Order: sequence, then C-alpha cells, then structure tokens
Amino acid sequence: MGSSRGVGRDALRAAAAAVALGAVASLSGCSQATPDEAAVSAAVSRLPGVRAVDASFTARSLGNSGDQRLQVTLAPGTAPSRVEDLVDDVRREVDEVEHGTEYDEFVLVDESARRDEADLVTSSFGYGRAAVTKGLAERWATAVSRTPPGGIRLQSWPDARPVSASISSHEPVSASLAWVLASGLGELSWGLVEYQTGTSPYARFSPDGPLTPAMVRDWVAIEETYAGEEGCAVVSRAVVVEDHDGLREVRVSVAVPGVAGALTPGADGALVWPTVDATYRTRPPGHGFELQLHRDDHPQGELVDAGRGDAGWEAAHRQRFPAAVSAPPT
Repeated sequence: MGSSRGVGRDALRAAAAAVALGAVASLSGCSQATPDEAAVSAAVSRLPGVRAVDASFTARSLGNSGDQRLQVTLAPGTAPSRVEDLVDDVRREVDEVEHGTEYDEFVLVDESARRDEADLVTSSFGYGRAAVTKGLAERWATAVSRTPPGGIRLQSWPDARPVSASISSHEPVSASLAWVLASGLGELSWGLVEYQTGTSPYARFSPDGPLTPAMVRDWVAIEETYAGEEGCAVVSRAVVVEDHDGLREVRVSVAVPGVAGALTPGADGALVWPTVDATYRTRPPGHGFELQLHRDDHPQGELVDAGRGDAGWEAAHRQRFPAAVSAPPT
C-alpha cells in the first residue's frame, strides 16, 4: 500500500513538471522578437538632421513592460521642416530592419546651448505608431528654436487624450505662460513647472483648457503673494494648481519660521491664507475648490486635507471658501 502511494506521488510530480515545462515553452514561444540595435542605430544615424541615436531595446517579459523606445538626438541647427520630415523618416528606417516594428515609441530630442556649452536645455517630441498631426513636429521645433525659458516636452499619442505639452524652467509660471502663448502652441494641453529657488517655491499649473492671456494675469497675482526670501514671516515651499472636471485642486506647502508652536487660523491665518486666497479667486468660472494645506517646518504638518487635517483649519477653510468641496471631519 505504501508503494502505491509513492507511485501516485511520483505521477503527480511528473504531471506537475510537465505542466511547468509546457508553460515555459508557451511563454518562450510568445516572447517578443528583438531587433538588432546596432542595425537600427546605423540606419537612423544616416538620416539628415540626426546627431545621435539610442536604440536600446528590452523585450517585454512576464511582469515587465521592457523598453521599446527609440531616442533620436537632433543635430544643432536642424531646420523645423526637417524635424517634421524625421517623424516619418525615423519610423520608416526602423521598420526596414528585421523586427524593427517592435519599437512602439519614438522621441526626437533637441539640446540647445544656453550661455555656454555646459548649460543645455533639453526638449523632446514623443510619438508612437499612430499618425502624427501634420505640422505638429515643425511647430514644436520652431518653438524650441526661439529660446524658450525651459525645456518643452510634447507628446502625441493615438488615443482620445489631447496632445500634451509641458515646460519646466527656473522662470515664474506667469513668464512661461506668456512665452507659450507667444509660441503658437497655447491650444495644447499644458503643464507648466517652476523649479524651487531660494526666493520662490516649486510651482506647477495644469489647466483644463487652452492657455489664455487672463491666466498670465492670474499667476502674476498668485506670485505676488509669495514671501520674497528665507527669513520672511511665511515662505511658500510649493504651490500646485490643477484644474479638471469642474474642480480646482490646490496644494500649498509653507514654512513659518517666526512661529515655533502650532499655527491657529485666528492668530496665523493672515500669514498663511494669501496664496490660497489668490488661487481661489482666479479659479475658472463654475469650478469647485479642493485644498491641501501643509506646513513643512513643524510636526503639525497637515492643516487642511479633505477633512483629515487640523479641525480648526478645516473649519476655517470651509467657512472662508464657499466653493470648497472638502469632506467635513468624521
């Protein structure tokens, strides 16, 4: 009887091993074909206007999306019309290499010198396998050639999302807004970022519609509320404004070096509210208002956070801003 149990266990082990081997064989049979990176790089490098090519390719595997992106760095001074042509030329050259069609993302990169050769501003134009709107790459390249305040990243994808663009710089958001409006790309879906400096916070603005001149004025008003430098009563650390689905979401982080203890709305509201007030006043018509207010330099931390912050600040927030949609404390 013991022998029959042993035979049964051996049979089960053998069956399990066969299933495992079959699964491995199945996965191996469906593995993604890998193009010859050197051949792809050589083919694309021959195109006029190309300075360098990164054809690194990592096939998709179980639990890993890999990397099927081809990056092309443009030669300095490449004409915008030539950049437009490269959108299709790059894909054509890649597809002529065996398994080159496995690449599904392409990025054209412009590295523009600022002040000296060591100071570069990098901009990129990303697209996939779907057709790209005619003239879009040329418009991007033209804008890049006009000395933007920071790198312009533009992405064109085949689904229902609008073409998205972003600019990141050390200039105020209002200055980047004004520059983009003059660039002829203001109708795109934009995100604008200002890096934190010693005198200004990290700031980001993501509107839910095309850019307008009124947004420039709005951001000048918001920026006028920032404390000027370290040591002032309040120093803004981060100001993030996002508009979507009829809602303005705002995240503000501050430091208040003149107050060692906890902040209260009655005693310290005049120090903390000005930037929040400005983002509220400038929200698009009909938009609700959702605020996260954080203090960086004290364990008190979250002042307002959808009803989960300090009870006093949450109550003051709902009273001060009639369009606030934060849930009440529970």
